[in-house]
Amino acid sequence: MKSTRNPFRSAFTLIEMMAVVLLIMILVGIVGLNFMNSRDGVKLRKDASHCLAFMRQMWDFTKTSNSPLVLLNDPEKGQLSFVDPRTGFLEHLHFSSKAVVVGVLVNDRFHELTSGLPEPEATEGTPAPALDESGPVYISEGRGLTQLGMILAIPEDEGYKTAILIKLNLITGRGRQEPLDPLKLLDLMGAEGQASL
Repeated sequence: MKSTRNPFRSAFTLIEMMAVVLLIMILVGIVGLNFMNSRDGVKLRKDASHCLAFMRQMWDFTKTSNSPLVLLNDPEKGQLSFVDPRTGFLEHLHFSSKAVVVGVLVNDRFHELTSGLPEPEATEGTPAPALDESGPVYISEGRGLTQLGMILAIPEDEGYKTAILIKLNLITGRGRQEPLDPLKLLDLMGAEGQASL
């Protein structure tokens, strides 16, 4: 007895092959996007580690020199700096990712960083100016500081793709990194300096 099996049914049809190829292309695209996002995340965490070391260096400098420091931000160059306005000593930190410093947490207050150096307001023997949310951020020992934080974020269109908060306890010297929801970051920036982190 002869088999009546259809000889064409043992192979894939052109439509089935195109569907499989399309599915593979979609999966490769999704994996590629996740890989790029995770790569940005790895670079951001690496920059956060460097930023934590930079914060420790800045705190050690202000303790030994007994001088207030001004934090400066240059998003175009991807760098953060601190300067001693009395002596002009300047130190830079360059970021390897596309991250920018969105702001600074001084104790529990959020401050946006300005990109220019202010006119020196503190002279020899006078205290540094008070912290102001709208102006430059001054860091110095003896001003009741217990915690310092930096918020790094990777910009995307009109928001942020990913963000991380770096905190340094100035009493114990311990630091930590926390992922930060970019939407929470936008809420924080609109909260007039009141940090809810």
